[in-house]
Amino acid sequence: MPIFVGGSEIKDIKIGNTEINDVYVGSNHVWTRGLLSLSMTTGAYYDDDEDDESYQYIEHRIGYEGGTYGHGSLSSTSFAAIISGTTIRELQWERENNLRFFQLRLERSSSIPDSGWTSMTLNGHTFNRTSASTYAQAYGGKQYRYYSWGNVWTGYPDRPIENNTTYTVVFN
Repeated sequence: MPIFVGGSEIKDIKIGNTEINDVYVGSNHVWTRGLLSLSMTTGAYYDDDEDDESYQYIEHRIGYEGGTYGHGSLSSTSFAAIISGTTIRELQWERENNLRFFQLRLERSSSIPDSGWTSMTLNGHTFNRTSASTYAQAYGGKQYRYYSWGNVWTGYPDRPIENNTTYTVVFN
């Protein structure tokens, strides 16, 4: 939950050298530092594969993804503040033909527990860990854990984020 002074988002609050973790106005909780707060500048990847005339595959991704089809950026890909030795490999909205979902993919050299955080907030949307479809996969000497929130947005181009935009992502 971001707070603003004028048009500027407040991302860090300290009194002297002491970091403030939560801000209340009366009994209303208006800001939290969270377990991890990152800045994401979105990029896009688009694939309109028409190799087979009987089937058209459309893939559209907006957000951050490292690797071969990399796009976007994160202020840090480290997820170690929550799960030691873990990095964020993907954080993006995806459309694959008629499927629309938001996905977080974590990477580590050993198995990744499905724990350590409860929610992720991005652009006013809260994604609860326990409401995601999740699975683990080993590939190329790495371990991956995927979290997917599907059918959250039902129509294209409706999506929680836009391309070439910077967002704050907070994990609690």
